[in-house]
Amino acid sequence: MVAATEGQREPGKGRVKLPLRVRLKAWWEGHELEVRTKARPGTGKQAAPEQEPDFERWSEPHIEFLQSVWGEGFVTPGGETHLLKLVKPFGLNPAMSVLDIGAGLGGAARVMAKTFGVWVSGLERQAALAKLGQGLSVKAGLEKKAPIAHFDPETFDGNAKSYDCIFAKESFFAFKQKDRLMKTIEKLLKDTGHVLFTDFMLAEPGLNTPAIETWKANEPEPPAPWAMEQYVEALTDCRLDVRISEDITADFQRAVTEGWAARLGNLGGGEVDKRLAPLLVEEVELWTRRIKALESGDLRVCRIYAIRKGVGRLMSDW
Repeated sequence: MVAATEGQREPGKGRVKLPLRVRLKAWWEGHELEVRTKARPGTGKQAAPEQEPDFERWSEPHIEFLQSVWGEGFVTPGGETHLLKLVKPFGLNPAMSVLDIGAGLGGAARVMAKTFGVWVSGLERQAALAKLGQGLSVKAGLEKKAPIAHFDPETFDGNAKSYDCIFAKESFFAFKQKDRLMKTIEKLLKDTGHVLFTDFMLAEPGLNTPAIETWKANEPEPPAPWAMEQYVEALTDCRLDVRISEDITADFQRAVTEGWAARLGNLGGGEVDKRLAPLLVEEVELWTRRIKALESGDLRVCRIYAIRKGVGRLMSDW
C-alpha cells in the first residue's frame, strides 16, 4: 500500500494518517498510527476533523501517552526494573534519605520509597510536571515519603549534609552551571554519601560536530553537555571518589527501542486522538534525533557513581 501524505485521508476508510515523519524507521515498521475523527450522525460519512484545541504539553492525555511508552510514573526510558538495577550501588534502606534531581513525574522516587522504605525528595525543573508528579505521590499515599517539588537547577541549594544519596537520570546535560552543581552535590551529601547519575555526554570535551549541532538545536531545553572526563574531574576536585564511569549507550538505546516497540505493538492498528497528534509527532522526532546523535558516536549516555570522602584532611592533602 502506498503511504498517505501528511494529513491525507485514505479513500473509503475515514482515517486521517499522521505525517510520515512520525514513523521511526527501525521501530515503526509495519505500524500505522491513525487519528480519530467523528462520523456525521445518521450519514455514515466521515465528518471533517473536529476543530477542538490540541492538547497541551504535560496535559493528562500527553502524560498518559508518555507513561504508556516508558512505564507508570516515567516520562523517559528505563522504567522500574531499570531503576532498581541502577540504584543498586546505593544499598538503600529505611534509614537513608535520597535526593532525586530531575525527578519528572516522580516514578523513580516512588519506586525507591516503596521498595526500600527510604525518604526521597524529588526536584523537577518543569513546574507543570512537578505538580503532576506531586499529585501522583499524594494519590499513592507517598506525599511525605516521596514529595515532588519544582526547582530552578541554576540556583538551587540546601542544607549541608542533608542526604545519604543523590540520584539523577539524564537531567544534568541541560544545566548550565555544572561546576556549581557538582559543588552543591558535594555540600548536600552526608559523609560517605553516594551520588549516581546518568546523562547525555559528549564523546570528548568541547566536541561540536554536525550531529551534535543538530541535536542541540532541537532539544526542548538548550543543552550544555559535558564529556565524561569533565564530570570526573569536577567531582574529583570536590573530593568525591569516582568509583564508576562507564558508557551505557547501548543499554539506553535498547531501552528506547523496547519502549516504543512495546507501545506500537499495543496499538494493534488502533487510533489516537487527533488533538494529541502534534505532541506525539514532537515526541517521536525528539527521540529520533537523540538516537541519531547517539548512533554517530559523538554523543553518549554514561553512568557515573561516586562517594563523598569523609571530613578531615586526607593523606593526599599533606
